Amino acid sequence: MPHSSTHARDADADERRFAQRVYRLRVLGLGLGACAVATAFHEIGAGLLSWAGMLAHGLIWPHLAAWRSRHAAQPQQAEFQNLLVDSALGGVWIATMHFMLLPSVLLATMLSMDKLAVGGWRFLARTAAAQFTCAAIAGVLLGFPFEPQTPLMVVVGCLPLLMAYPLAVSSATYGLVHKVRRQNRQLAEQSRHDAQTGLLNRSHWEDAVEAELERMHRHGGTASLLMIDIDLFKNINDRYGSAAGDQVVRGVATIVRDSIRSVDVAGRYGGDEFAVILVGTPLAGALQVAERIRHRVIETSFDATLKASCTVSIGVAEVDGATHNTRAWVRHADAALYQAKTHGRNCASAIAAPIAA
Repeated sequence: MPHSSTHARDADADERRFAQRVYRLRVLGLGLGACAVATAFHEIGAGLLSWAGMLAHGLIWPHLAAWRSRHAAQPQQAEFQNLLVDSALGGVWIATMHFMLLPSVLLATMLSMDKLAVGGWRFLARTAAAQFTCAAIAGVLLGFPFEPQTPLMVVVGCLPLLMAYPLAVSSATYGLVHKVRRQNRQLAEQSRHDAQTGLLNRSHWEDAVEAELERMHRHGGTASLLMIDIDLFKNINDRYGSAAGDQVVRGVATIVRDSIRSVDVAGRYGGDEFAVILVGTPLAGALQVAERIRHRVIETSFDATLKASCTVSIGVAEVDGATHNTRAWVRHADAALYQAKTHGRNCASAIAAPIAA
């Protein structure tokens, strides 16, 4: 239930942000559109009722629409209804302008841009149908006046809308695309890392091992691998609870991360098992790093309820002549880890192997 309520709050916040973005575009678009329609109305000598309706739509309606969306149970649905109203009233003003060519085409185009941007082609088709229907009804009621010629003054009145509104829509679209890209990068980064420890997850850590092996096969050099296992971890969970166990896992992960260099690569290999690539480090240096990790674990208090000391066993394997792939390297380190376990745990162990030339 808490998860679903959080999801509902996030969805509601997204809908309200959507309504706010549309509000800003509506204020700009209808305000500039009112300038274009006003110059056309002036040329044709439109009546007082036409002026009042146009000004109300251009200057008052954007704020009423925003108020309606803010107070709606479903802000996004309310905003889509508001956009439908925009297109329908746009059709009325096209007919009232006597279908004057430039402002009519410009108004229809600008009222289509935002619909396509927020709702796709299907929503554009709905709003275009509403616009056409209202233009036809208004045209019939007005006697279908048709004056397509566009005087110079009306052309001038259309320029602000023609120049500013496409830039505003493009800017809003760019902002959304940039946000989506940033979120995709964050999701990709999250998919690479274990959520509990922040270390690489197993699959991406294995990819890093493959890359390091390939690099060494091309350019030479050495590297060592540590397999680290928390001793008697099941007993910790059984005795102190899973929360204490989770705290131990996070604590050991932090020690591992703080005990290696930035060029080294640490990952969570399993529930209570970690793996580290020590780049350019021979066996002797790797054993020193392993001992540093082991001592830091002993000295650390992970949880107030955890009275017994926590220890780790570590297997160490350097790249050797038999290391042709990740699986072989991990098997070598696992064998060393098993040896550390059989020697009583809480120690680091390495199995000697010939080093490749």
